[in-house]
Amino acid sequence: MSGRWRAILGRIVAVGGFVGWLVSMLLFFGFDAKTIGKAWQTMSTHYVFAIVSAVFFLIFVGALYYLWKNSRITPENVEPRIREWLDAFSLGTRKLTEPAHHFAYEVMAHTGIPLVVLRTREHPRYITLFSKIGLGPKHMDLLNKLSQSDRARFKGELILQAAKAKIGYQADSTFENVTIEKRLPITSDLSEANLMDGISEIHFSALVIINTIALTLETRNANPVRGD
Repeated sequence: MSGRWRAILGRIVAVGGFVGWLVSMLLFFGFDAKTIGKAWQTMSTHYVFAIVSAVFFLIFVGALYYLWKNSRITPENVEPRIREWLDAFSLGTRKLTEPAHHFAYEVMAHTGIPLVVLRTREHPRYITLFSKIGLGPKHMDLLNKLSQSDRARFKGELILQAAKAKIGYQADSTFENVTIEKRLPITSDLSEANLMDGISEIHFSALVIINTIALTLETRNANPVRGD
């Protein structure tokens, strides 16, 4: 069931519950239809309008509270919102079975770079955007051909270029696993735009890192440092 239909159903249940409560309370205190009819005849129009006004005011306040609560993003209701936002942009989305996380979705954008949107148990109040990339066989071979000094320069140049683009990444010594991560706090301000901006940022960062690694390795192999 979509979020829109859940909201509509919630409104119906809220109003129906209030009406049912009011009728049952009247019957409990002995206010049947006959009693209410007699009271109605003896009451002035002024009091009738006052009671009707109070009832509608309570319904109005209750509806506002429900709508406010339903519109707020919380860790408990964030998953269906995330899925709804991903589907709205027609991103290739696949739900992952990850017992270590509250939920995880693999997202494949048009760039072909995979990304995971998840809520971890370690950081349950954040949405984590995570992308893992690595060297292909060609560039792994180029990395292995570098001397120790060229490898050190390669790492330094990569760190410098990443810093210029304000990209944070983690990589093992072999560069088989390069990870880029971003966290979005789960607050009432979290929106579809925030999520899409975060996904775009991760994909942009991955593209920059991939191309920087490739270009730097090719340059280093073409122009090795003499004396190594």
